[in-house]
Amino acid sequence: MDTVIGVIFPYVAAVLFLLGAIVRVTGWMTAPRKLNWKLYPVPEGLAGEASYILEEWLSFKTLFKNNRVVWLGSYAFHLSLVALAAWFAIFLLGVHLPWLVRGGAWVLLGSSLYLLIARLWMPQLRAMSTPVEYFNLLLFILISLTGVNLMGQELSPQVRAYFIGLISLSPIPPPSSKTFLLNLFLLEFFAAYLPFSKMFHVASKYFAFHKLRWSNPYEAHKRSV
Repeated sequence: MDTVIGVIFPYVAAVLFLLGAIVRVTGWMTAPRKLNWKLYPVPEGLAGEASYILEEWLSFKTLFKNNRVVWLGSYAFHLSLVALAAWFAIFLLGVHLPWLVRGGAWVLLGSSLYLLIARLWMPQLRAMSTPVEYFNLLLFILISLTGVNLMGQELSPQVRAYFIGLISLSPIPPPSSKTFLLNLFLLEFFAAYLPFSKMFHVASKYFAFHKLRWSNPYEAHKRSV
């Protein structure tokens, strides 16, 4: 089981993630637009669109205007993901910042619980929530819980060597910790599941803004004739 989870599943998850991402993005790029939903004011040019989308990514300003209770949990949730991704990247480079991974894991746990309680507690959110939203939050709660439980086990050298081995296509056995294997399995499942889920909005947001809200092919046709 250690070999399956630690050596085989990581590559399976990576392939599924890449294939899923390609399929979803290709579908969005080639899908016909059924409704011309152009909302003004419209950012001018690609630079204007990129600036608008970047601001939306960095601040979640639309959610902040519409629901500040959800914004608080969602913003903390996404910041924790950025912190954990940044920690992992520099960790692979040989720099270990325990405070960053601890903070990211605890904030991920707290924000996931916060959003779960908000969906259960607020009637408006509860009416709009589907089982998928609850499943996604429970998945992150499990990932963060197992991550928090790994703290203090002094596995950093083993974990880094393990991931370096995977990246260099020279896999070695994973650390023998059962908690690490469970956390790894949950992360592998998340990576394979992500492109096929609603959580892939990090990529879909561009198409939602550019293709649906701003782009008008009829105006482009008029300018070309």
